[in-house]
Amino acid sequence: MVKNRADGGKSHDARRAAAVWVRWPRNMFDRALDLVGQYCDLEQRLKDIPPAAQARGIWVRTFENTLARQPRAMERYLAIFGTPASPLGWHALGEVVARLAVAGALYTSPREVKQGLRAIGRAQSVQFAESLLGRTLIRLLSTDPVRVLQQGAAARRQTCNYGSWEHDFSTPGRAIVTHHDEYGWLDSQVLGSAEGTFEAIRVQARFTQRLDDPYNGVTEITWESG
Repeated sequence: MVKNRADGGKSHDARRAAAVWVRWPRNMFDRALDLVGQYCDLEQRLKDIPPAAQARGIWVRTFENTLARQPRAMERYLAIFGTPASPLGWHALGEVVARLAVAGALYTSPREVKQGLRAIGRAQSVQFAESLLGRTLIRLLSTDPVRVLQQGAAARRQTCNYGSWEHDFSTPGRAIVTHHDEYGWLDSQVLGSAEGTFEAIRVQARFTQRLDDPYNGVTEITWESG
């Protein structure tokens, strides 16, 4: 069930609410909304996100590192936000979502922000797997999708204080992930990250989503077992 959802309102209401949660100038939200506001639902998400919701900056740095492979895009990103996120610090979720939307828009184009979110989600998983830490984890976990997904779920619990993801592995070769109050983009960034994870461990998989609303739903992943 979605919590703290606001009804309607002008765009400045989202900017004012977001500025309460984040210790940076409101004009950074203005710039983010000016870039992507007409092409995605960032404005509504900033209204719906609970003020206490936070995530560690490591989630932000993964897609910032992906965006940095396009120097001009990263330059425009920093022109909006000033500095990269602090990887170990806690960040208001409104800030995280705004940064993610801008990164997705700059990775492709503002008009194609949803495609950009999916592409950057996929790329960040693959690039993490290529890093020293990623290669170490894959060696430890082998290429077992269940163990990899369990590790990802544990990492989320330790680095996010909002919502939940529940995993059902009762059927071999299938994972059912139920998302509750996930304010990232389930149908693009989250889906792309899942696709990139399986690409990184070289397991072919099929992904199906059933969303109740933008923040709640199910991702079903199937692969050849055994």
